[in-house]
Amino acid sequence: MYGLIFERQDGSRYYTRENNIDVKEFNPPGPSYITERVVMETFDGEIDMGSTLGRREIPFQLFLKCSEYGEYILKRNEFVRFVSGKQEIFVIDERHKTVRWPVKIEGLSVMQKGGAPMADIGGTFVCSQGVSESLATTQDPLFFETNLWSLGQNIPNSEDIRYKFNTNRFRVYNASDVLINPERYPLVIRYKGMSEGLTIANQTTGQSWTYTGTTREIDIIELNQVYPLLNGANVYKDTSKSEIWLLPGWNDFVITGSTGPLEILFDFRFYYYM
Repeated sequence: MYGLIFERQDGSRYYTRENNIDVKEFNPPGPSYITERVVMETFDGEIDMGSTLGRREIPFQLFLKCSEYGEYILKRNEFVRFVSGKQEIFVIDERHKTVRWPVKIEGLSVMQKGGAPMADIGGTFVCSQGVSESLATTQDPLFFETNLWSLGQNIPNSEDIRYKFNTNRFRVYNASDVLINPERYPLVIRYKGMSEGLTIANQTTGQSWTYTGTTREIDIIELNQVYPLLNGANVYKDTSKSEIWLLPGWNDFVITGSTGPLEILFDFRFYYYM
């Protein structure tokens, strides 16, 4: 048997193995897509206008078994209290401990077995973003020995993968199955150093972002998703008002406008279909 781990936004965890709960079913289905199609009188069939990843619905079945009724009431209430609420929680499959699904529970059912201190617990985990995500980020050590990463996460063994650089040209590896658009997924790009008209360009996507002002050696420019900050203050009006995306795989970057020693880092998670 295997267990599930539930994690709240504050980092607190609930382990089914430690609470008399067996997992009968937890098998995320494959991804589904929402496709816009139009019909035109002069065309056969329909015209595909593009697709977006749909939400993921993951049915689950658990079994709670206790030795006496008082314990049953306690364990039942603890479980329902932990997984319920208005915020998303994360569910982690012990068989693949290095990824998590951000979910809310719909249709939670607790069916007691007659008068016995046991119950079937079921429902559906709804993952709005449609993909799982790595527990670790690119600022954690990228070694399997840390137990933060595992097989199946698209981590190449033979490549030198880094996310902090001191040069004007470098490559950033996105191990995700999906494109990272900072409007949807958290992505932080942080630059420290002197510059005048700093431009960060992803040559793989053809995108670039520019800050039209100047920075000192101690200043920090941060692209926090779609929010450009200089030492914590919003400088959106002094930028090109553009975005930087990361395609799956390698992304080639060029920095221009830097006028001295620099440091730039990329901080994000990886996202997976399964």
